[in-house]
Amino acid sequence: MPGLALKVALSKDKAMQKLLRAAALAKMLSISRSTLWRWCKNKADFPQPRKISQGVTAWSVGEIEEWLNSQKPKEVPVMEQK
Repeated sequence: MPGLALKVALSKDKAMQKLLRAAALAKMLSISRSTLWRWCKNKADFPQPRKISQGVTAWSVGEIEEWLNSQKPKEVPVMEQK
């Protein structure tokens, strides 16, 4: 179904175009703004923000979604039952 593949590609492009400011992204990730900036500085694979204008910095929603999808699920230790 070529039309379906095109729709998926177009919706991915739209997600890449959407931007989130620091407060909204921090809320989405359930972290503080300080942690968000620390991740930008210290995590090599974390998406970097774009400077939109003086005093306005934002992240691509598509890049954030790709980063979230690339993260390994954390293993939760299961307690043995006796």
